[in-house]
Amino acid sequence: MSNTDEDAERILTIALLESFRALELFAAAAVLGAIIGALSTAQALTLVTACAVCIAGFFTLYMGLRMRLDAKLFEQWQQLDVQQLDTALHKMNPGFKAGRSLELRLAGARALFKKGIRLIILQAALVLFMIGSCAL
Repeated sequence: MSNTDEDAERILTIALLESFRALELFAAAAVLGAIIGALSTAQALTLVTACAVCIAGFFTLYMGLRMRLDAKLFEQWQQLDVQQLDTALHKMNPGFKAGRSLELRLAGARALFKKGIRLIILQAALVLFMIGSCAL
Protein backbone atom coordinates (compact mmCIF):
# COMPACT_ATOMS: atom_id res chain seq x y z
CA MET A 1 0.00 0.00 0.00
CA SER A 2 1.38 3.42 -0.94
CA ASN A 3 1.88 6.17 1.63
CA THR A 4 -0.94 8.20 0.06
CA ASP A 5 -3.33 5.24 0.27
CA GLU A 6 -2.18 4.51 3.82
CA ASP A 7 -2.73 8.14 4.84
CA ALA A 8 -6.21 8.17 3.31
CA GLU A 9 -7.10 4.91 5.06
CA ARG A 10 -5.70 6.23 8.34
CA ILE A 11 -7.71 9.47 8.09
CA LEU A 12 -10.88 7.58 7.19
CA THR A 13 -10.39 5.18 10.12
CA ILE A 14 -9.87 8.12 12.51
CA ALA A 15 -13.15 9.67 11.32
CA LEU A 16 -14.96 6.35 11.72
CA LEU A 17 -13.64 5.84 15.25
CA GLU A 18 -14.49 9.40 16.27
CA SER A 19 -18.05 8.99 14.97
CA PHE A 20 -18.64 6.35 17.65
CA ARG A 21 -18.79 9.08 20.34
CA ALA A 22 -22.47 9.75 19.61
CA LEU A 23 -23.22 6.07 20.16
CA GLU A 24 -21.37 6.19 23.48
CA LEU A 25 -23.85 8.85 24.60
CA PHE A 26 -26.70 6.50 23.73
CA ALA A 27 -25.01 3.69 25.67
CA ALA A 28 -24.54 5.88 28.73
CA ALA A 29 -28.13 7.14 28.57
CA ALA A 30 -29.41 3.58 28.20
CA VAL A 31 -27.41 2.48 31.27
CA LEU A 32 -28.86 5.37 33.25
CA GLY A 33 -32.37 4.58 32.02
CA ALA A 34 -31.92 0.90 32.88
CA ILE A 35 -30.82 1.77 36.41
CA ILE A 36 -33.82 4.06 36.87
CA GLY A 37 -36.11 1.40 35.40
CA ALA A 38 -34.67 -1.28 37.69
CA LEU A 39 -35.14 0.93 40.74
CA SER A 40 -38.77 1.64 39.87
CA THR A 41 -39.95 -1.97 39.50
CA ALA A 42 -39.83 -5.30 41.23
CA GLN A 43 -40.47 -7.39 38.11
CA ALA A 44 -37.76 -10.02 37.75
CA LEU A 45 -37.75 -9.87 33.94
CA THR A 46 -37.25 -6.12 33.96
CA LEU A 47 -34.47 -6.37 36.54
CA VAL A 48 -32.62 -9.04 34.53
CA THR A 49 -33.03 -7.04 31.32
CA ALA A 50 -31.82 -3.87 33.07
CA CYS A 51 -28.70 -5.73 34.19
CA ALA A 52 -28.11 -6.91 30.61
CA VAL A 53 -28.55 -3.33 29.32
CA CYS A 54 -25.98 -2.12 31.86
CA ILE A 55 -23.48 -4.85 30.99
CA ALA A 56 -23.81 -4.17 27.25
CA GLY A 57 -23.51 -0.45 27.95
CA PHE A 58 -20.35 -0.79 30.01
CA PHE A 59 -18.74 -2.93 27.30
CA THR A 60 -19.79 -0.34 24.71
CA LEU A 61 -18.22 2.46 26.76
CA TYR A 62 -15.03 0.40 27.11
CA MET A 63 -14.95 -0.13 23.32
CA GLY A 64 -15.45 3.62 22.87
CA LEU A 65 -12.49 4.31 25.14
CA ARG A 66 -10.32 1.97 23.10
CA MET A 67 -11.52 3.61 19.86
CA ARG A 68 -10.65 7.09 21.17
CA LEU A 69 -7.18 5.85 22.13
CA ASP A 70 -6.69 4.33 18.67
CA ALA A 71 -7.91 7.51 16.98
CA LYS A 72 -5.45 9.65 18.97
CA LEU A 73 -2.58 7.28 18.17
CA PHE A 74 -3.46 7.24 14.47
CA GLU A 75 -3.62 11.06 14.46
CA GLN A 76 -0.04 11.15 15.82
CA TRP A 77 1.19 8.15 13.81
CA GLN A 78 3.75 10.00 11.71
CA GLN A 79 5.43 11.48 14.81
CA LEU A 80 5.45 8.20 16.80
CA ASP A 81 8.31 5.80 17.30
CA VAL A 82 6.34 2.61 16.67
CA GLN A 83 8.76 0.38 18.59
CA GLN A 84 8.52 2.58 21.69
CA LEU A 85 4.73 2.68 21.31
CA ASP A 86 4.60 -1.12 21.07
CA THR A 87 6.81 -1.44 24.16
CA ALA A 88 4.57 0.91 26.14
CA LEU A 89 1.38 -0.84 24.97
CA HIS A 90 2.87 -4.23 25.82
CA LYS A 91 3.66 -3.01 29.35
CA MET A 92 0.03 -1.91 29.74
CA ASN A 93 -1.35 -5.10 28.20
CA PRO A 94 0.94 -8.16 28.01
CA GLY A 95 -1.40 -9.68 25.42
CA PHE A 96 -0.76 -6.80 23.00
CA LYS A 97 0.42 -7.91 19.54
CA ALA A 98 3.53 -5.84 18.85
CA GLY A 99 5.15 -5.33 15.46
CA ARG A 100 1.99 -5.12 13.36
CA SER A 101 1.93 -2.93 10.29
CA LEU A 102 -0.20 0.21 10.15
CA GLU A 103 -2.48 -1.58 7.70
CA LEU A 104 -3.16 -4.39 10.20
CA ARG A 105 -3.67 -1.89 13.04
CA LEU A 106 -6.20 0.05 10.96
CA ALA A 107 -8.04 -3.18 10.13
CA GLY A 108 -8.10 -4.04 13.83
CA ALA A 109 -9.51 -0.62 14.69
CA ARG A 110 -12.26 -1.02 12.09
CA ALA A 111 -13.06 -4.48 13.50
CA LEU A 112 -13.32 -2.90 16.96
CA PHE A 113 -15.75 -0.33 15.52
CA LYS A 114 -17.89 -3.13 14.08
CA LYS A 115 -17.95 -4.90 17.46
CA GLY A 116 -19.04 -1.63 19.05
CA ILE A 117 -21.88 -1.30 16.53
CA ARG A 118 -23.04 -4.86 17.33
CA LEU A 119 -23.00 -4.01 21.05
CA ILE A 120 -25.08 -0.87 20.44
CA ILE A 121 -27.61 -2.89 18.43
CA LEU A 122 -27.77 -5.47 21.23
CA GLN A 123 -28.19 -2.77 23.85
CA ALA A 124 -30.93 -1.02 21.84
CA ALA A 125 -32.79 -4.33 21.46
CA LEU A 126 -32.48 -4.94 25.20
CA VAL A 127 -33.77 -1.43 25.94
CA LEU A 128 -36.80 -2.03 23.71
CA PHE A 129 -37.38 -5.40 25.39
CA MET A 130 -37.09 -3.77 28.81
CA ILE A 131 -39.60 -1.07 27.88
CA GLY A 132 -41.95 -3.79 26.66
CA SER A 133 -41.51 -5.83 29.83
CA CYS A 134 -42.31 -2.77 31.96
CA ALA A 135 -45.59 -2.35 30.09
CA LEU A 136 -46.69 -5.89 30.98
